[in-house]
Formats: sequence, C-alpha cells, structure tokens
Amino acid sequence: VISMMTQLMLPVPLRNTLLATQVFMTPIREVFQFIEDVMTVKINAVLGSKDFAKVRQVLITGVVGGLASGIAAALVVTLITALPSVEGWLLVPYDFHASPGCTLVPERDNITKLARPYVLLTAWSWPFLFANMALRGFWIGIGDWFTFGGVMFIQQSIYIAGMYGVFFKYPSLTVLGYIGMASSFIAFLIMCLLLFVRRGVREQFGIIKRSEACDIDTSPGAEVVGSESADEIGSAADEQPRVGSEAETRQEQEQTHEHHQPALGPGTSFATLGQAPVARSKSYLATATWRETVTEGLLAMIADLAVQLPMTISVYVTGARLGIGAMYQISSLQAALPVYGLAWILGLTYAFRIVGSQFVGARNLEGFKGLYKYILMYTFLLWIVSLLTTAPFPNQISFTMGVQACEYLSEPACIPIYQSIFGGGDYTGPTMQGTAFHYFVFSLCGLCFYQVFKAGIYACQDYRFMAGAGVLSFFFVFIPTLIIGLWQNSGGAMLLPMYAPCLALAIAFAIRIERNIKRMAKGTFALWSEETDAESETGSETQSADETSTSA
Repeated sequence: VISMMTQLMLPVPLRNTLLATQVFMTPIREVFQFIEDVMTVKINAVLGSKDFAKVRQVLITGVVGGLASGIAAALVVTLITALPSVEGWLLVPYDFHASPGCTLVPERDNITKLARPYVLLTAWSWPFLFANMALRGFWIGIGDWFTFGGVMFIQQSIYIAGMYGVFFKYPSLTVLGYIGMASSFIAFLIMCLLLFVRRGVREQFGIIKRSEACDIDTSPGAEVVGSESADEIGSAADEQPRVGSEAETRQEQEQTHEHHQPALGPGTSFATLGQAPVARSKSYLATATWRETVTEGLLAMIADLAVQLPMTISVYVTGARLGIGAMYQISSLQAALPVYGLAWILGLTYAFRIVGSQFVGARNLEGFKGLYKYILMYTFLLWIVSLLTTAPFPNQISFTMGVQACEYLSEPACIPIYQSIFGGGDYTGPTMQGTAFHYFVFSLCGLCFYQVFKAGIYACQDYRFMAGAGVLSFFFVFIPTLIIGLWQNSGGAMLLPMYAPCLALAIAFAIRIERNIKRMAKGTFALWSEETDAESETGSETQSADETSTSA
C-alpha cells in the first residue's frame, strides 16, 4: 500500500527524494541496528533450548540496546540535517540535471525543506522500531501468536488508516513520516503494556524472579503459556544459592542433567533429542556475552551493508550522472517490487528466521529440514508466479508506476524529462518499459531469493559466513556489474549492480544452509558441537569432583 500510494501520488521530484532518503538512511540504520538482528534470533534460540533462566538477560539486552542504538542513530541523522550542503546533496542528487526552464521541477532548497520533517520523524522512530524487533521475537518465541498477530494488525491498521484517511487527501512526505512514527511507537507501547500486565508470562520465562512475585495463580482460569508445569518452570528460573558442599552441588547438577538429557544411544537422533527439554550448563546459544553478541552483530551488519551499499551507490550515481528521468525509472520500478513479489515473502522470511532459530536451539533436525524444504518449494513457486505476472506486461506496469511523469507533457520545456523516462519523439535512449524493465524482473527474483535464504542463515547463526560472503560479493559482483551499468549509460542498467549481489548471495546462502543441515545430521554443526563440548566439560568436572569426594 505504502509503496504504491507514494509512487502514484507524489510528484516525480519528491518520489526521487523519497528514494534518495531511503538509500542514504538505510545504511545508517543497518549500522546501529546490528545488535537487534542478532538478539531477535538469540531470544528464540534460548526459548528453543528451554533455558528460560536466560530469557530475562537476552530480552532486556534486546529492548534496552534497541532503544539506545536507535537514539544514537537518530542523533547522527539529526546532525546531518543540520548541515545544509550535505543534506541538500543527499536528498536531491539529481538537481543539476533538471531541464532548464521547466517550472515543474522545484529548486533544491524547496525540495529539501519538504523532505526534512520526514527524515527526522523516520529517524526518531528507530528507537521504537529497534526495540520492537526484540519484543516481537519474544512473543513469537513463546508461541503467543495472538499477541503478535494483534500488534501487527494494529500497526497495519494505523498505516492503512493514515494512508487512506490522511495521505490520500494531503500527499506529502511529512504525513508519511508521522504515520511511520505513530505505528512504531504504538506497537512498542502495546507490547510493553502486555508484558507488564501478564505476570504469569514474566514469571514463567524468568523475566521477574520468583522471589519477587506473588504466588502463582493455580486456579482453572489462570494463564499458562507453554506446556511446562509450575515445578518445571521453577526449575528453569534463576537458581537460588544452596547450602552444602561443592561436590554435593555438582552431584545434584549432574543428576538434573541426566534427568533431562536422553542418552545418546544408537537409536537416538538429534531430532528426537530436540523434542525434549535439554539441560545445557554452558549453552553458547543462551549465555552469549556482550562481546560475543556485539561481534556477531557486527558480522551481520557487514553482511547487510554489503547488500545495501551497492543500492545506495547505484542510486546516487544514477541521479548525479544521468539525471531526474533515469533516477525516476529506478524509483518507479523499486516501488513495484513489493507488489509483484517482495510482499509475498516478508511473512515467510520472518517465520523462517524465528521458527528456524527455535529448531536450531532445540536441536530439532527434522523440524529444521522440513521447514527448509517448505521454504524451497514456496520460493520456487514464487519465482514462477513472479515471472508470469511481470515479464509479459512491461508497458502496463511501467506506465502505471510512472503515471506522475505524464505532467511533464504539459510544458514544452519539461518534455525532455518525460522522454528520458518513457521515450518518444526523436529520443533514442533507454526507457522504463524497455531496457529498465528487463532488469526489473531480474532484480525482483534476486531480492526475493536473498531475503528468504538470508533468514535461514540468521536462524543458523552463521554470521561469519554471512560477512565473508557479503564482502566477496561487494568486490567481485558489485564492482564489475557497476562498470557494466556505467558502460550501458542507462538508469535501468543500474538495477544490475543494485541487485546482482543479492542473487549471488542468495545462491551462496542456499548452498550454505544445505551444508549446515548435513553437519547437523552428523553432529558437527558448530553451535551444537559447542554445546556438546560444554556439557562434556561439565560432566568431566562433576566426575572429578565425585572422585575427589569418594577418596576423601
């Protein structure tokens, strides 16, 4: 809804400015959002491993860290808007290529003034947006789909009401900024209030200590989340200090470990092991330190920047080198991406990231394999549908998405801008419905595949591979395709360097997930082997303590 309405209702200069705003703010957001991407996965990994005692630490880190990093990012953007020359170039990179004498193209200062409120409102919505990622991950992780779905419904309702009730009558970037801010803030407020009033959820998952809470309501109507009994919940809460010898304490831990951990005999697989609570004394999934979390977040940030920077560079090169018409070709086709494919896989990618991380945390090999097979089937069908609904209709899609450019036919001085978008007259250059549209179909498939398989890599927490593959794609895919795009000298050709890294990374991620599944089956998957090593070390320490006690 948002992409279509902004494309159909904003004039060409403002739609180009909206695109420029998005591509310059997204890298900043990725830099400061790096911890949140990791924390969402870790929350579900902790819940999947049944280590409820660690949920409090991980959730607070995600929410507080999200608010803090969001504020820092907003301050950076605010500082940029205080520098007029920098702000003007970032928001209006196409000003110098406007047709002289065309009164339908505003001056740079006027466009900047119209866009500044949107930039600031969007930036200051980031603290709530970042914190919401951790909160949404928690509600999904505990299986409370009603709360998650309700919050998402309210957010979408705010967007729809704002777009059709306000933006439709007063189309402006400022209105768009207020709608985004309201949606993020209200969602954050609702999820925090629900977490505060639902004491049973906070007790069960260790968000508040049992000693700080009142007695659990065991009446028939009491709220219980999950299948654990009160005794099982209590055993997963924060451990209280015990009085006794160190050997006795370790012996009790060993007995508890043996009670929950099935023996790895010939008939035991990781799939059956993941179906029961697993006692992990030093689970890497659950006890990651701040250093580990920051390191993983930085690796994820590198991978995201390796995809986002090609888009940013390509857009600014197009605007500065080819002008307003070529940039509008990219803007129009960018707006069509959600309609013809990207919106179809957003829910799927989120589920893959969340549910997949729970399967990995629970060592549920069969569950993860089944989910991945479903993802592959859905992605293949999506590819077929996307081709059938786009490739045969270049004129219909192009002229619909670029309808705002028709106003340039009303002034003779503005006709060259129209021709640089759709052609006509003595113009012989590339057009949106021609060269640009061929690259659009390629871009659509590449971006959709990338989003799907990236979610699987996040679920596997394979951050080092993500970062390494991202850096390689930047140097060995983006730079060569950028040279090709510059050589062809068209806005449509610049879609190639924008999305070729996405397709290359999608292929690499798919191969890596297959390899991770094979390692899971063999028991050599990195996360699981680290947990097994930690448990073996704990078992060895316990055995040594028992031998010492016996000899004494």
